Parts: sequence; structure tokens; C-alpha cells
Amino acid sequence: MIHSLINFVISIWVPLVCALVIVAVLPLVAGYIVLMERKVMADMQARLGPMRVGRTASSNPLPTL
Repeated sequence: MIHSLINFVISIWVPLVCALVIVAVLPLVAGYIVLMERKVMADMQARLGPMRVGRTASSNPLPTL
């Protein structure tokens, strides 16, 4: 009786729980990877805009090079 119950748990529930963990964790990991990529790209593209360059913004093309 106990042996058949353990065999049932191993054959059915263990793969089911593993599949559910994979399905639940994989989208979260992908979401955090996208978030980190966006943060890095935003940090790499940080540049001075027209409001910070000067009063007339005539030198705006210089910081964007």
C-alpha cells in the first residue's frame, strides 16, 4: 500500500510540480532580464537635453555626440 502510494507520488506529482515551478519562474526571470536590460540601456543613453544645455539651446548638438 505504502509502496504504491510513493510510486504514485513520484510518477505523477513530482513532474507536475516541476512543470508548475518552471512555468511560474521562467516568466519572472524573463521579466527581470528585460527590466535590467532597459535600465542599462537608459543609463547608457543618458545625455543632456535642451533644458540642461543652455539658455538658448544653441549648443544642444554638442552633448549628444
